Amino acid sequence: MTLPAAPLEDAALSGNFEGGADLYERELKQIFARFWMPVGRAEELAEVGGYFTWDRTRIPTVMVRSVDQRIRGYYNSCRHRGAPVVRTPTGRARAFRCQYHSWTYDTFGKLMAIPDERDFGNIDRCAHSLVPLRLAELGGWLWIDQSGEAPDLEGALGALHPWIEARTHYRLAGRRTRVVDANWKRVVAHLGARVAGAQAHFPNVCFVEAGGELSMMAAWPRDEQTTEVELVLCAAPDAAEPSSDALDQRLDEMLAAFAPGRAAAEGALSGDFAGAWSRALAPEA
Repeated sequence: MTLPAAPLEDAALSGNFEGGADLYERELKQIFARFWMPVGRAEELAEVGGYFTWDRTRIPTVMVRSVDQRIRGYYNSCRHRGAPVVRTPTGRARAFRCQYHSWTYDTFGKLMAIPDERDFGNIDRCAHSLVPLRLAELGGWLWIDQSGEAPDLEGALGALHPWIEARTHYRLAGRRTRVVDANWKRVVAHLGARVAGAQAHFPNVCFVEAGGELSMMAAWPRDEQTTEVELVLCAAPDAAEPSSDALDQRLDEMLAAFAPGRAAAEGALSGDFAGAWSRALAPEA
């Protein structure tokens, strides 16, 4: 499947949106940490104890399927000294153990064991569970709200919510990432110009359905001038999965304009995007 291309004759992205390190930090805190972010697929956690970590916004988190089959999310931070309780990107475990003082948590986030517990005084284990993360599942996608303050997912997605909900039959077929030397907003503008019929979710995600496949593309900022672009491809259960080479070629074609020695293609950020971006960064009353 080749993603449908759209014209690139849109007005150039204004440099005022790019900013520097200070703006990048504000965007992480006031945009990426406060909006629902798709972090993976439910089928990636098919087995009890299956987990994956996610820290694209520099807030370490872990998603796990508990013994009651429910998928839960937690901040990947021990309640003792804040060290990560999960250090591998993916895996399967019955419990998570911090390597600092071996505090151990079950998949419900409950503090199960503390070596030499009496050295910590009369500690209340219930008050030291892993901090839960607001997580929702929609159409097979796992979404998190790191702030705990965003509107409910249905309200946040608007018309995109029923669109995704109606596409539950797709299954994960592959994932690829590329790092490009460009501000994340320029990448968002480029993808918006390259892909016709894309369903966008502010600030950095778009979905497109074509040729019996569903793709999600996301632009994750690494710093003010570097972006990791993620392509997640889902296919119908009876469809043949694309080869690794085909996935690589697909993403490389999408991002060819950002290759070294080539001028990045110019796309325009929509008025809706610009308005949402400005409101999110406005000083709080």
